[in-house]
Amino acid sequence: MLTDEISAAVILEPPPSRRQTRLRRSDIRRPRVLLAYHKNRRLWELPGGHREGGETAAAALTREIEEEVGIRPDEYTFLRPHNEDPASEPKPFDTKIDSTKRGYIGVRYYVLRLKPGIEPRPEHGDDYSHIRWVPVTDAASWKVSGFTKETLEKLVQYTEYLERS
Repeated sequence: MLTDEISAAVILEPPPSRRQTRLRRSDIRRPRVLLAYHKNRRLWELPGGHREGGETAAAALTREIEEEVGIRPDEYTFLRPHNEDPASEPKPFDTKIDSTKRGYIGVRYYVLRLKPGIEPRPEHGDDYSHIRWVPVTDAASWKVSGFTKETLEKLVQYTEYLERS
């Protein structure tokens, strides 16, 4: 039985606009993910946090990313498998469970893409001192937790699949 549950966001940068066509092709095909530096843990993380009360995991994520990085629900879309009903609760991209001194913690990772022209506003939150856009292929090499590293490595394969489809 889980004693705590966390929802975290893999936030992908918006795709380049038509005005940015002078970018190198490798820049366009190399999506970047948002990493946030946690002041107390001294690790780079994917933004997110704990569920409160009767929240669903996706509702907790929506609340947390607005609190911590200032991104409102109308400023992003959940990336979903093609066969998932867009009206249903989004399903996580990845799920991890870990044992701690206090019990089991579950972490659900959701993939979001910011809409064009939107930038995170980290001054809203208390936990993160700064944020960075990092190429997906490089993010796992940053100082991140083991769970985050595994999820970022899985994300590289996922974004390669998206490029081919």
